[in-house]
Amino acid sequence: MNSPSLYLVCYDVQRQSVGKKILTLVNGYSHQGQKSAYECYLNTKQKRTLIGQIEALIEPGDRFLIHPLDTSIEGRCFGIAEPSEFTPSIHVR
Repeated sequence: MNSPSLYLVCYDVQRQSVGKKILTLVNGYSHQGQKSAYECYLNTKQKRTLIGQIEALIEPGDRFLIHPLDTSIEGRCFGIAEPSEFTPSIHVR
């Protein structure tokens, strides 16, 4: 299995019921997040799976973004924000 890469996952959907389903899916992969923007470490298979699940849920007018982040660039935190740290782990459901 390839090592996970960091992605920014964001969404904006019209129906609350769809938003709740997407939140549940994304939370299964997220390392850190706020409202509807999440940091997710995903390997290739996880990324494909998540995209397929989201495609089955979104409707015309909804938005979903999954964008790779460059972890070699140091981020800046403001207010009470803290830098995220990633420790590879296994999640069992």
